[in-house]
Amino acid sequence: MAKRNNTKKTKGAAAPKNTNATRKRKTDAAVADSNIAAVQNDTDAAVKNAAVAAVKDVAVAAGSKNKSSRLKEWESEEKLVLIEGWKRDGLTDQQIAKNMGCAYSTLRKWRDESMAISAALKKGKEVSDYIVENALFKKACGHKETVKKPIKMKRELYDPETGKKFATEEYIEYVDEEVYVPPDTVADIFWLKNRKPDEWKDKVETIEDKENDNSGVIMIAPILERQVDG
Repeated sequence: MAKRNNTKKTKGAAAPKNTNATRKRKTDAAVADSNIAAVQNDTDAAVKNAAVAAVKDVAVAAGSKNKSSRLKEWESEEKLVLIEGWKRDGLTDQQIAKNMGCAYSTLRKWRDESMAISAALKKGKEVSDYIVENALFKKACGHKETVKKPIKMKRELYDPETGKKFATEEYIEYVDEEVYVPPDTVADIFWLKNRKPDEWKDKVETIEDKENDNSGVIMIAPILERQVDG
């Protein structure tokens, strides 16, 4: 009689899961989601920027449409040259507004609304400031300049028929003469105090009245002193 084999069959071990493949699939999915989100953000930003630009264009168009006819008139090239010239000649904004035939508040409003008018006012001011600064510099340093000098002249008058002199006439003739203008001390002080305030400043010095020692009178004398380091 054959023996029964009681040996129990052992179940085989479960196959290991492929964790690397699973991890890769998750990473790819995350990258895809990130790319989709980035594309969506870029799309939203582009749409938003386009909307903002459209609103600005509409605002600019509306502002241009709402400009008064007088403002448009003063934005012409000829009028802008006038404004720049007035500012260059040293006129204030109030005086320029009067020349333009409008209130000062109107000019301020136009200046804020119109880049052309604002630029004309600024350019004219810069030119006038440069002219004044250059004149002060020349006066502080001394310079040569050409002046008209009057000279008394004489001429004799003759009778065209007889050829005899019958009169002597005096007249004034102006000739160009180059002269040297020496430096102006006041201009020198003004220039140094404003351009180099750390080196040049007013020093207040007390001077006692020696003739009246018992009077208690003290004189104050401002002296321009140069501060020397060390």
